[in-house]
Amino acid sequence: MKHLLSRRGSGNDGLFWFVAALDERHILRKSRRSQTAATSKRLRLYCRFGPRSVGLRGHISTMNKLIDTLCLQCGLCCNGVLFADVRPEPGDRSRVAQPCPAFNLATCACAIYADRPARCRKFECRQLLGVRQGTTTTEAALRQIRAASGLAADVGKLLAELGFNNERLPLSRRFQRCQRAAESGKWVEPQLDRLAERQLAVHRLTGLLAKEFYA
Repeated sequence: MKHLLSRRGSGNDGLFWFVAALDERHILRKSRRSQTAATSKRLRLYCRFGPRSVGLRGHISTMNKLIDTLCLQCGLCCNGVLFADVRPEPGDRSRVAQPCPAFNLATCACAIYADRPARCRKFECRQLLGVRQGTTTTEAALRQIRAASGLAADVGKLLAELGFNNERLPLSRRFQRCQRAAESGKWVEPQLDRLAERQLAVHRLTGLLAKEFYA
C-alpha cells in the first residue's frame, strides 16, 4: 500500500475532453525555441480553446486520439486509485481531493478540463507516455488499464463488504481506515479472513500501479 499512500499529485479537470490534452509546457517550450510570437499565441489559443479555434492539426490530433483511446477508458489518475489528492502549484486555487469532483465516472471525462490544475496538466502515466513514445502499443496499454481497473474494483468491493464503502474517499484512505479497524482487536474471524483476502488484492494492485502507471 506504500504507493497508494505516498504518491500524490494528479487529478482531472476540463471541458469534457473536447479540448486537446497536449501538455501546454511542451508546445510552449517548442514555440519559444523555434516558432514566432504569432505561432506561440496560436498555441496558447489551442491549449485553451481546442484545435478548431486556430486550425492546428498534425501531431496534436495524434495526441487527441491517444486521449480518446486511453484516458477515456481509464480515469485512474482522477478516481482516487492512483492519487489521494492533487497538490496545488503556483496559480492553482487549492488542493483537489480525490476522487476529483469534476471527474465523470460514467464517461471518464473531466468537467473542467480547459481549466484543470497545473499538476494535472503535467501528469502523464507510464502507459500514455509509452504509447506516445512508441515503446508500447495501444492494445498493450489498454490491457494494463483493464487489469488495473479490475483490481481496483475488486479492492473496492472487498472494502465495501467490510463496511468501508465511502466512495468519496480515495482508495488508499479507505484502506487505511479498514486497517485501523482491524487493528482495534474487535473484529471476528470471518472479518479477518476477508481482510486477508483484501490485503492480497491490494498487494497485486499496488504492484501493478508501481510498475505500469507511476511515471
